[in-house]
Amino acid sequence: MLNNPHRLAWLTLLTSFALFIVVCVGLFSFGRYVLFEWPINMETTLYVSRGTAGVLRSNDLGERSVRDLSQIDNGDRLSTDELAQSVIVFADPFNPEIVVATVQLRANSEVKLNSAHRPRFFGDAPYRIHLSNLQGTLEIFVAGDLDRDVMLEVNAAGGDIRISTSGLYNITAQLNQLLISTERGQALVITKNGGQLVNAGQEARISPQEHVVNPMATVNLVQNSELAPPPSGAVMPLGWGCGAEAEPGNDSPVTLGTYGPEHFQGRDTFHIRRISDVQLFPARSFCKQFFTGTPGQQGLDVSEYDSLRIRVRMYLVQHTLPGCGQLATECVLMVHLRYRNAADPSLVRDYYQGFYASPADGLGWPRKCDSCANDHLHVNAGVWYTFESTDLVQDLPADLRDLRPIILEFIEFYASGHGYEVYVDEVSLLAQKLDGETTTIQMLD
Repeated sequence: MLNNPHRLAWLTLLTSFALFIVVCVGLFSFGRYVLFEWPINMETTLYVSRGTAGVLRSNDLGERSVRDLSQIDNGDRLSTDELAQSVIVFADPFNPEIVVATVQLRANSEVKLNSAHRPRFFGDAPYRIHLSNLQGTLEIFVAGDLDRDVMLEVNAAGGDIRISTSGLYNITAQLNQLLISTERGQALVITKNGGQLVNAGQEARISPQEHVVNPMATVNLVQNSELAPPPSGAVMPLGWGCGAEAEPGNDSPVTLGTYGPEHFQGRDTFHIRRISDVQLFPARSFCKQFFTGTPGQQGLDVSEYDSLRIRVRMYLVQHTLPGCGQLATECVLMVHLRYRNAADPSLVRDYYQGFYASPADGLGWPRKCDSCANDHLHVNAGVWYTFESTDLVQDLPADLRDLRPIILEFIEFYASGHGYEVYVDEVSLLAQKLDGETTTIQMLD
C-alpha cells in the first residue's frame, strides 16, 4: 500500500469521511437527546398534613423526622406512622405553580421515590414519576390541562400500577395483596399473569390467588361531592346551596367575605375567604346539601347500608381565632351531618367534625364543641389533607346499633369565626353494603 499512494489517499479519505459521518450522527443524536430528552428533576416536596413523617435519605443511615415540609430527592424513602398523613407534591421545575400530581401517604404507609423528571428543554416527552416499595395506602391525584402527558408508575409486591390519565386513585399494598380503586381516570395493573385496566368507578383486588375487578362497592350519597364548577357566572356548585351570614346574636354590620369555585393546584375547589386588616365580627360561610328520598319521604333512608363514612378533602390556609374559638364552635372548617336514628326517629341528631391550623395551646379552650362527639383535628396549613370519619355504623358497639343513622336530612360544610380561608375539594358520604358479590375478570395477556 505504501507503494501505491493513490490507494492510501483514497483509504485515508474514505476513513476520514466515515469518521466524519459517525461524529455527525453522534453529535446529532447527542444534540437531539440534550434538546428533547435530557431530563431535569421535578420540584418534589414532602408536606406533612398531620403528625410526623419520616424521611430516609439514600445516603443516610438513619431516618429523620419531618413535621412541616422537606425537599425530596430521588432514592429517598418516605413513611408515616399510625397518626400521620403527608403529601408529596410534584411540580414543574420551570414553574412550581404548576402542580403535576400529588401523592398522599395515609397513616402507616411507606414508599420510595425512584425518580421524577421531565425534559429539560424541548420535546413532548411526558412528566415521569416512579414510586416503588409501596406498603400501606396512597391517594394519587393527577392534574388535567397540562401541556404534556404524565406517566406515573407505582411498584409494589403484588404488581405494578401505571397511570397516564388525570384523575383520582387509591392504592393499598398489604403483603402480596394489591387493592386499587379508580374514582376518576384509568389505571393499568400489571402482574406476572398479564395486565388489567381499572376504569373510573371500578376497583381491583390482586393477589396470588385471585384477580378481581368490580364496580366500586361504595356508593357516594352526596351529589357533586367533588364540587365541580357550576355553569359560567354561577357561584354555587351544582347540588349545593351556599351563602354567608352573621353569627346569631350579632346585629353589627358584617363583612361576609367571598366564596365560590376556584381552580387551585390543578383541582376544582370551593374557596372560602374572609380576611381583613381590620377587626371583623363573627360570621360563617357555608354550603349545604339536602338529601331527598322517595316522593313524600322526608330525608333519605339509608337503613339498607351496613357502612357509612364521611370523607372530606381540604386545604386550610389561615384563620384568626386560635383553635376553634373559646367555645370550640368557630373552626376554619366544620363538617355537619344531620340525621335521625332508629332509637328515636322523631328526634334529629347531629354529627360535627371541626378542623383548625393554629392551635389554642395554653388558653384552656375546649377541643370540641358541646354537640361534638370527637375532638376537633389539628391540620397543618398550606397542605392537602383527606379526612375519613370512623364508620358511623360498624364502629358502634353491637348493643348501640340502633343509634346509627337511618334517615339523612342534610350535610354541610362551613367556615366560621372572625377571619378564615380554606379550599375544599371534596365532601362525600360513602355508603356500602357489606354482602356485595364479586366478579372475577380474566387478566389480559
